[in-house]
Amino acid sequence: GNDELKHVILTADGNYLLTGAWIVSGFTNGVILKIDEAGNTLWGDTLPSYGSSHFMYACENAQQEYVVAGYSLAGTINAVTRKYDTDGTMLISKMYEAPTAEAAITIEPVPAGGYICSATWGQSFSFDPWILRLDENLDTMFTKIMDFDYNIAGNSAKEYSVYPSGSGFFICGSIANKVMLRKTDENLNTIWEALYGDVSGEAGYEGIPTNDGGYIAVGLTYSYGAGAADVYYIKTDANGLQQVPVGIDASRNSLFEIYPNPSTGYFLVRLTKPTEEIQAKICDIHGRVIKRIMINKVVTDIDLTAFPKGVYLFSPDLPGIFMPAWLMVN
Repeated sequence: GNDELKHVILTADGNYLLTGAWIVSGFTNGVILKIDEAGNTLWGDTLPSYGSSHFMYACENAQQEYVVAGYSLAGTINAVTRKYDTDGTMLISKMYEAPTAEAAITIEPVPAGGYICSATWGQSFSFDPWILRLDENLDTMFTKIMDFDYNIAGNSAKEYSVYPSGSGFFICGSIANKVMLRKTDENLNTIWEALYGDVSGEAGYEGIPTNDGGYIAVGLTYSYGAGAADVYYIKTDANGLQQVPVGIDASRNSLFEIYPNPSTGYFLVRLTKPTEEIQAKICDIHGRVIKRIMINKVVTDIDLTAFPKGVYLFSPDLPGIFMPAWLMVN
């Protein structure tokens, strides 16, 4: 095993909450750390095990309490959740046991109260998505084994996602090598489902609601882009109808080049072909437009130094064509 951190959130008091695992006396223990902006540890806690345990994900509720999700391996694998106050006092610890192995992946607060937790259920490396609806005390209200695929490829903490959306939920995952987007009611019953992809295969990893009432999802594609595994970005309306499905080849673009990328916030856009004046917008990962620019010369500069570190989408306005690029601010 390795020491590793899986997830980080910015807390309401301006600090950071980290979750992951580290090795203690030869065993992998889940770990949660709260640090300040300088990286100083304010408090921490572990999920002990005699095998392997991980904290995979964390969220903060309206009461500024922290809820973490993960799993513990001690003979069998069991999903685990915990709740802490802002000073690191553990308020609740729950383990969800069943005859087969379970692992909690993500957890999010639900506006109606309680939490929604994405997890897995299975054995012998054959797993199904398992979603838990929890109350404020992390007790199970109901659970549901879902009928889509769980991707185990790589070391990603999230291979499918479920987020609150209206009075129900929005799920992004995979079915038969296609990206699956699904809107459900509060009981996880399907309202609509949309599949995206082609013959070579795609996978959906995470999707979230956007400010315009639609949804955005990301994953990978073999059918589009440059021919190998490329970034897959899908933007839909409120009913799952595509506005933008695209495979993004991060290494090249036929109309322009952007460099340096990643950068500290300054980018240059160089046109590789003569073209008329182009308007472009830059969006954050929630689909919000944070900046608009005009490209009317061979090299145009982009200044994102006023925005937080992260990934942004550069999207020129080209009729009938979607030709985006990711901008990474370090």
